[in-house]
Amino acid sequence: ASSLESLDLREGDKFLCVGSGSGYFCTLVGNIIGPTGINHGIEIFKDVVDFANEKRLSYKFIYDLPGTDNSYSGKKSSPSNDSSSNGGEDGKEGRQELPSENARKILKHIARRQHPCVPQYITGNCFDLQPQHNIRYDRIYVAAGAPNSMCERLGEFLEIGGCLVGPFDDTLLKVTRRSSDSFSKEVKGHVRFAPLLKSLEEKEEEEE
Repeated sequence: ASSLESLDLREGDKFLCVGSGSGYFCTLVGNIIGPTGINHGIEIFKDVVDFANEKRLSYKFIYDLPGTDNSYSGKKSSPSNDSSSNGGEDGKEGRQELPSENARKILKHIARRQHPCVPQYITGNCFDLQPQHNIRYDRIYVAAGAPNSMCERLGEFLEIGGCLVGPFDDTLLKVTRRSSDSFSKEVKGHVRFAPLLKSLEEKEEEEE
């Protein structure tokens, strides 16, 4: 929820997720930006993209949110194949962390959305994308660790006034495009993510 808060998504936004994985985050975003938005995900692994495309129309969201009208029932009711999506839920009612007030508002808004922006996923490598050949986005989320040098490279895909959020050198940053050639950065926290892969060969080398 903290990343959703930082993105400050609006209805009708054009959104890109870099490293979209199973598609869970894109599906959440689609419920916020609604049917007038654009919801794209890029993922390097074809089998993961195939899975996300297979599941993208079948996600359903029923939230049991502490401190809201949908109080915790002891039953996990938000289906996901992403093990990180439930924040390490251990099934014990007394130990569940309360989301922030703004996060609860966001999640309740998601739960009410009747007409989401269905994600579109492609197999590709974000390091190969060229700004001159792509649309500009209002919001970008980077779902894997990237070097700090990637901030402005990915920022080239933003509309002026748009922002991206992601983990760069183990720091969660919010990068806003102020003009065609200037960006501002805001530290949102310190995190540890698996790194973005520059190629499938890099993954094979790591496994060896």
